[in-house]
Amino acid sequence: MPFSSYKMKEFATSWNFEIKTSSPRYPQSNGQSERFVNIVKTMFRKCTEEGSDPNLALLGYRNTPITGLPYSPAQLLMGRKLNDLVPTDPKMLKPQLPVDAPYLLQQRKIEQKKHYDRHTKSRPDHHVGDSVRVHTGRSNNWEKGVVTSMSQAPRSYYVTTEDGTTWRRNSRVINKSKHTPVINEPSSFDEDEHQSEQQPQGRQTNNQSTTSQVEFPNSQPRVELPCASYNNTTHYNRPAYTIRCGREVKMPKRYPE
Repeated sequence: MPFSSYKMKEFATSWNFEIKTSSPRYPQSNGQSERFVNIVKTMFRKCTEEGSDPNLALLGYRNTPITGLPYSPAQLLMGRKLNDLVPTDPKMLKPQLPVDAPYLLQQRKIEQKKHYDRHTKSRPDHHVGDSVRVHTGRSNNWEKGVVTSMSQAPRSYYVTTEDGTTWRRNSRVINKSKHTPVINEPSSFDEDEHQSEQQPQGRQTNNQSTTSQVEFPNSQPRVELPCASYNNTTHYNRPAYTIRCGREVKMPKRYPE
């Protein structure tokens, strides 16, 4: 995941912006980007089937006005229309800044939210220490867990299940529960969570928010084992690794144990 790399965090710190990732297994929170990727993929597939130039297709897409707005992506980015294969009056190609574009975009979002909220209801907030049931995605069952911390992203929480695994999930798949889970010693983190909210060491920002944690007794820090050298002079015992369905992953013989 590039957003959790040190270079990306260093770039964000130097340019003074904050990286916020969407909750794992909840692409709806990043719907605009997901929809854009779908449009471009569909466009490229049709160009491949027809044997046409994909650059011309992208040019036509950038000149097409956005739904509900009088401006196209090219006008929002460069302040003018682009010259494509469609005959256009040269006067239409002159730069004209869309000054009212931010206001129209905000009104468009308000209108979309109004229609979406007709069939939704507000979900209760969760707090650190609450007993919940979370849908982790590795099975069809809702597992017992406890909220250990809150993410900086809205409606996103860290939940530790009974086997000691910590998952980051959206409140949509977290429900309050009356059962008190028996939490084992914390063992691992969700593979979908890359701790992208951490700042690079030595360059912490002053406005970084803190979250309260739940302490577990007899918990030991996780120790990362170094990899074996390429000349196979040093070997380390790899711990057994199982995937979500419970099947044990066996490493190929060419890798050192």
